[in-house]
Amino acid sequence: MKKLLLLPLILAIAISTSINAFAAKKMARKVAVQTYTFSQLPLDELIPVLKEVGADCIGASGGLKLSKKYPDVRFNPSMTDEQKAYAHKLLKDAKIKVVSYGVVGSKTREDVENLCKFAKEFDCPVIITEDKPEQFKFWDEIAPQYGVKMALHNHAYNNYKSNAYFYPRLVEMLIRPYKSVYACADNGHWIRSGLDTIEGHNILKGKLQAIHFKDMNKAELNAHCVPFGKGVANMKEVLKNLDEQGYDGYFVIEYEGTRHPVKEVKQCIEFLQNN
Repeated sequence: MKKLLLLPLILAIAISTSINAFAAKKMARKVAVQTYTFSQLPLDELIPVLKEVGADCIGASGGLKLSKKYPDVRFNPSMTDEQKAYAHKLLKDAKIKVVSYGVVGSKTREDVENLCKFAKEFDCPVIITEDKPEQFKFWDEIAPQYGVKMALHNHAYNNYKSNAYFYPRLVEMLIRPYKSVYACADNGHWIRSGLDTIEGHNILKGKLQAIHFKDMNKAELNAHCVPFGKGVANMKEVLKNLDEQGYDGYFVIEYEGTRHPVKEVKQCIEFLQNN
């Protein structure tokens, strides 16, 4: 009789444990480091630093240098086959995955195709641009052929001469008609523009393909990055809101303004792991 009475309790505990395990698995955050965070380092010198901070995924910036072995070479489609093979070996040996590439730009249909080919060569699923809207039709046509997506990035409002992508409602309106054109929200630049991170993420719900993730010391144009949870972004609520949205893309840590922020990036990774 006692065994029968205990059975519902045992089942309840088992179900609760299963649900919690499923939730923990579901909520595991995909974390990467934007290489611009350590912009002075070429790829071969950056890899040991990634290991030090505990990252195995990168967002490769358009200006990423390859190596002192190839002093004038950037990680981009113009690399020779030899240089690409060298980059492949570096990444494979270190078990580093390229999860996004950019910010880069295109002006023609051919540019788009070259960038998509390059991304596919490195198994990179997202190309980040600040392209003009007239290029979007090429991205929508070509990107699916290579298994990639384009994500539109924003800088702050002082970048207005180039574009007004700091305004998330404009981005949502521009990308809405396209199946392969998404958003890469840079919330640090939203904060610098006086915009709210959660509101921006909500406007772009369902179209967020990557996030350049930042916390800032103040909501002003001259603000600088601080470790997650130590700034004005209310990061715990930001993460909670993204979880409720079902966001499952990468949190790409882009820590700007500090020359070699190993300690700070470690703190950011720990914050993402624990919240």
